[in-house]
Amino acid sequence: MPQHVGNSLSSRLFWVDVVRIYAIFAVILLHAAAVPNTNFNKIPLMWWWQTNIWTAITCTCIPLLVMLSGALLLTPKNWDAKRFAHRRVMKVFIPLLPWSLVYAGWRIFFWGHDLTLSDLLASLLGGLKKPIFPHLWFMYLIIILYFLVPVLRIYSVNSSLKNQRYFVGLWLFACTIKPMFETLLGIPLGVNIDPVFGYVGYFLLGATFVKYSPDKISRRWAGACGLALAGCAVITMLGTYMLSVRAGRLDKFFYDSFSPTVILMSMASFALLRNFGTALVERADRHPALIRRITYASELSYGVYLVHALVIVILESGRLGFSVDPLRYPPIFAAPMIAIVVSVLSLLLTGLLRRVRILKWLVP
Repeated sequence: MPQHVGNSLSSRLFWVDVVRIYAIFAVILLHAAAVPNTNFNKIPLMWWWQTNIWTAITCTCIPLLVMLSGALLLTPKNWDAKRFAHRRVMKVFIPLLPWSLVYAGWRIFFWGHDLTLSDLLASLLGGLKKPIFPHLWFMYLIIILYFLVPVLRIYSVNSSLKNQRYFVGLWLFACTIKPMFETLLGIPLGVNIDPVFGYVGYFLLGATFVKYSPDKISRRWAGACGLALAGCAVITMLGTYMLSVRAGRLDKFFYDSFSPTVILMSMASFALLRNFGTALVERADRHPALIRRITYASELSYGVYLVHALVIVILESGRLGFSVDPLRYPPIFAAPMIAIVVSVLSLLLTGLLRRVRILKWLVP
């Protein structure tokens, strides 16, 4: 059975907080390393390799968030559509417009972008492919997945493990094996199974993990997950370097959420983080302060995701009297330091907005 935190921590699933905090920090670290990482052949190779390390480690962030959403939303047998719409859908949908306007305003007034009303409307309606600001695409993805919950949860709750493994097989074929063969052969395969393509697979995979695997795994399985994680990370780094050298520019194939290595790393990371969170809460009396901080940060995580990109561009703009340049120092040190600073400032800003009654709905 899932391990619950004690009454002093509102009996919440603590491993959920651990997965969420890790994934959000990984998003911020990924973005902190993005500028030097995309400058392949333009910065010293040693520096680029340092960003390659951070990017390979953190590229599981979005899959982990999607798996976590599936684990939470597709497993409950008792489901209230009205409560779900109020607590989940509206929580994502309502802040979307104001934050889009905030980021559009930054682009217009500080970057000098010529955004028309039609441009803004086009981004709002087609934000998954062309959002106002890059990180906002995830909000559209979550909204789409939320609309699928009423259908997907029926399958998740009632299907057998064998059936769900079959679905995972179809998903892997659609999003990984088929594209690889088409790339290698140079011709399209005459098989179209788009319904199982994309993040729906991760969404259901998170539910499968919770339904059929224990919160706490054996040392043998933890070791296997650790080896898989380390091995796939190395393959991702080496593969990205070789493809980029061949292309003469950064090739993101191995960073993609649906590359074979990222899929395996995401599953291994999910299992290890869930195991760690469960083990930690079993010793809650030894680490009460740590658990409270993780729980609090988890509660603010959605707001942190929304504001962190604004914090990054403000720090890089020099408008505070200083400028944080990700290319000034070796990325192996600079990227995590920038990520830590951005994370702390984003937590503080989210906490401040939460305290203002007329603004707290911006960071629900």
